[in-house]
Amino acid sequence: MKYIFIFFSALFSITFLTAQNRSDFNINGTVKNIDNHQIVYLRTLKADQNIFVNIDSVKIENGQFEFQGNIENISYASFYIGKDKYPFFLEKGNIKANLEKTNQEEHEVKTSVTGTKTNDEFNAFSQKLYKLQSETSQYRDKNQDELTNAILNQDQKKLEQFSEEFSKYVNKISTVIDQQLANNPNSYTSLVILYQKIESNLISKSNADALFSKVKPSLKNSNIGMTISKLIDEMELTKVRVGDIAPDFSGKNPQGKTITLNNNLGKVTIVHFWAPWCPACRAKIHFLQEAYLNFKQKGLNIISICVGEDGEEWRSEIKEYQLDWFHISDLAPIQDLYGIQTIPTLFILDKNGKVLEINNINKDLYNTVQKHLNN
Repeated sequence: MKYIFIFFSALFSITFLTAQNRSDFNINGTVKNIDNHQIVYLRTLKADQNIFVNIDSVKIENGQFEFQGNIENISYASFYIGKDKYPFFLEKGNIKANLEKTNQEEHEVKTSVTGTKTNDEFNAFSQKLYKLQSETSQYRDKNQDELTNAILNQDQKKLEQFSEEFSKYVNKISTVIDQQLANNPNSYTSLVILYQKIESNLISKSNADALFSKVKPSLKNSNIGMTISKLIDEMELTKVRVGDIAPDFSGKNPQGKTITLNNNLGKVTIVHFWAPWCPACRAKIHFLQEAYLNFKQKGLNIISICVGEDGEEWRSEIKEYQLDWFHISDLAPIQDLYGIQTIPTLFILDKNGKVLEINNINKDLYNTVQKHLNN
């Protein structure tokens, strides 16, 4: 009997120790077009600061990397390699990550993180969205020369045709996103969409509140849920209104030169908040191109403020699409100063910097600028 007790005690100890050493998650990753020996950082979103913090790191060997560890709750996370990041959800199970660095010119997204329920859902939605975004970019690139000629020739019919066709592509993307939010409020994928909309000033406080109110408590208590709650609390209504004197600001242009609003006021000045990754911004940028080409000699100035990172995509967009006016990149201060909630948003100012109009850009911009220049 004594030996039986010892046997079962030993068996229990082995089982207990094995259970203690078992990892909650196992990540097996492969990389392509990424150099060996680079470091992959595993970071999770810290809710109280809205930053991603390191929890582990590993060196890429022979195009592969691995992570193992324990976790209590599903957590919004990201792989960081150099300046690139690859979002996913850290959760219990076997996670397979295929990370590939692609050029901006490529219209195919080959990165995927799968293997667990939440990541499979997030990946399926991301691939669907990337496909639509690629189709939109291909249409724009294919028709860019024709669009430029239409602007130069003031071909209103052609411009309206392009705007209508491009809007169809943009609307497809918006519909997919809106349907995901409306039909799946208790999905981690929907939380990521809401988080990104708030971060990118693409949603108002009231709409964000309405969507978040439908989320069940368990998701609200996740790291991304708590971050969203904090961001909504911090959202403000637009601070600058029609009739106000627009607050002065300054920032660096792509060449590193400081551009200041008050030093560059024209007879009419447009302060334009946008981002190159924003489909609606891209769909409407030609209205600005048309106005600038026709009225720059009559006193129109434009200062475009890129909401987001000072990156290569911003520079290449300016150069490729001949956006030949003032540009600065702003990580937060200027958009906070103006209280920007959504992009694209523009402020039309008179020669003294007084706000004449605030809108999200439409086909009447040409006539609007012309009207104010003639006053």
